[in-house]
Formats: sequence, C-alpha cells, structure tokens
Amino acid sequence: FRRYGDEAFSMYDMTMSSGIEATVETKTLGDKTKLLVLPIEFPDYPFESSALDDLDLALNGTKEEIGYWESVSSYFYKSSFGKLDMEFVMLDTYKTSDISYKELKNYNDSARLVVEGVNNHQNNHSDFKLSDYDQNKDTAIDGVIAIYSAPDNYNTTDPNIYGKEQFWAYTTSTGRFGTLDNPVVNKYFFSSIDFQTYTGASKADAHTYIHEMGHMLGLPDYYD
Repeated sequence: FRRYGDEAFSMYDMTMSSGIEATVETKTLGDKTKLLVLPIEFPDYPFESSALDDLDLALNGTKEEIGYWESVSSYFYKSSFGKLDMEFVMLDTYKTSDISYKELKNYNDSARLVVEGVNNHQNNHSDFKLSDYDQNKDTAIDGVIAIYSAPDNYNTTDPNIYGKEQFWAYTTSTGRFGTLDNPVVNKYFFSSIDFQTYTGASKADAHTYIHEMGHMLGLPDYYD
C-alpha cells in the first residue's frame, strides 16, 4: 500500500455526485459491457469466507441462482430489454496490510484505495489490460465497483465508523483521464460488503448495488 499525500489528489474533482455523466455505454444486443470489481479488505475487518462468492452472485448471478430478487446484471439486462448486458470482472482482493479502516477519513482516502487496488492488480498480472475496460475509448475505465470489508456507517456500534460519511454507499469520480493505452480510474462506486445482507436474503441482496449502478449510468436520487 503506497501512501499518497493530499497534494497528490488536489487536482482531481472529488465532489460527490448522484447523477454523474454516464460512461457505461449501451451496446448492441449480444455485446458485453465489462466493469471491474475491486474487493478492499482491511486487516481489522476481514471478509467472511463466503462474502466474495456472494458478491459475485449479487453482481453476475441470475434470479434463479439468487433465489430472492435480481442481480445487478440481470436487473439492468431486463430493464433495458436486453440492450445492456453487463459482466462484472472480479480483481484480486486489495489487502491494505497494516492500513487500518480507521485511516479512511474522507472521500479522497477512498479514491486512493481504489486507484491503488486497480494498479496493484495490473502490476501483478502482465496479461491484464486496462484498455479492455475502456470500451467507449474516453481514456477512463468505464466503471469500478469497490466493495470494502468494514461495516457501513449505520448498522454498527463502532465509533470510528458510525455516522461517518466515508463508510457508506456512494458513487463519485476522480476526474482523472489517462491515455487510450493506459486508461485510469474515474467513475466508481464505493460500498460496504454488508449491504448485500441487509434484507436477510439467503444468498445475496443486490438492491444497494443496483441503486449505485444507476448513478454510474447517470441517474439521480429520487428519495422524495
């Protein structure tokens, strides 16, 4: 884990956005839109043994496999009448080693983790090309789903997490762009693994992930 100072991210637009410009392109029927999934594991809150299998199910599974509702991919495939067919590609779990969840103080810190995690996977796999995940060729990765192992800021008594805005589910961007050969992390959503167990579903609950994916497609909140 490489430590960045705030100055390293000062040129990036890290403002929150619930209606970001869409970068996930609607493909022709039969084409896949590939998005990256980055599990982020803090040493003081390791993932449970089945959590990442359930995460893959919540993102890529069928309604029949989940046995409860839709996955993210099946929901958007059905709601787009087959025009948006998403595949979520799981990266290596990014283990922050000696970096505690307590050091996650703000949105810039979450951006550092996402950027470092994606770069870590790229450095460890010579055949992995980020350009394969920039399908609209705007020099930014089309989307990253970052799922962290700590609880969310509501369903916990941990004073270091409870009520802290950085421990929630949100969609934002770094404002960064790279090159066609080496696109970089821009749009991403950041969410606790706990959201997939909120309703007591037997395997995985994708409701929150579907909500955040809607933001990545450009949809605003309609809470009222």
